[in-house]
Amino acid sequence: MPPGTFTLPQITSEHGVVCVCVCVCVCALCVCLCVCVCVHVCMCLFRYERVQCRALTALQSLSSTLPAEIAAMPDTLLPLWTMVFNAANQPGVSGELLEALTGTLRTTATLMKQALSPCVPVEHVQVLCQGCQAVHVTVDVQVNILATLTVLGSMLVTQPDQLAAITIVAKCFVETACRASSVRVISEALDGVFDVFADGGEIGDAAVEASSMLPSLQKLAPNLKTKLRQGARSIGRELPLLQSAHLNLVRFLKYMAKKKKA
Repeated sequence: MPPGTFTLPQITSEHGVVCVCVCVCVCALCVCLCVCVCVHVCMCLFRYERVQCRALTALQSLSSTLPAEIAAMPDTLLPLWTMVFNAANQPGVSGELLEALTGTLRTTATLMKQALSPCVPVEHVQVLCQGCQAVHVTVDVQVNILATLTVLGSMLVTQPDQLAAITIVAKCFVETACRASSVRVISEALDGVFDVFADGGEIGDAAVEASSMLPSLQKLAPNLKTKLRQGARSIGRELPLLQSAHLNLVRFLKYMAKKKKA
């Protein structure tokens, strides 16, 4: 070979097969590495979520031990409510974490009522009503939201300037009770109706009229009776809960009818 010249090596078919195999192996290794990284990240997020849920459970326990004079201070429970409420409304919150957050809201609302704290903003009540009827929420989350709205409703119904807000709560209770398929959700929504509007005063009665509550509940009563006739096979362990809800609904309708005639 003359000096200063260079000849490319001849590439055979065997060389091509080897190159393809090497490329396939490298790609497979990259895919495995990406999968391992994704799994590790998901596990870290899952563990972090579990830690958050446990922290919220601890927060509920600690909040319930607050002295009454401290809980009644405006800068104690309301900032806590706002912090948890904003966290619950973040996009991408999972079912387990959302359940823990709404459970904390339920506990905080109860403490606010006991401590005679100022009620939450009306915008928060509206968001809770919308969230309760969202398709993606679980039964446990719905129950927590309904219980929270029951507490907030019992606070709002005593304020003459909150008719619009308490009417929104009334509509949420009725629509949820009439549309839900879960016995637990139906029972919780009806409990909210009974607790807030049975003796809600003038504001409560006005909200009952504005929300067309009684006509809707009168249609719901025979539907619940039909479910009861289906027996324990279709309802299972929730049969006593449904029986209690139907009985209380019939009593509530009779009570409201007598109250209206008086």
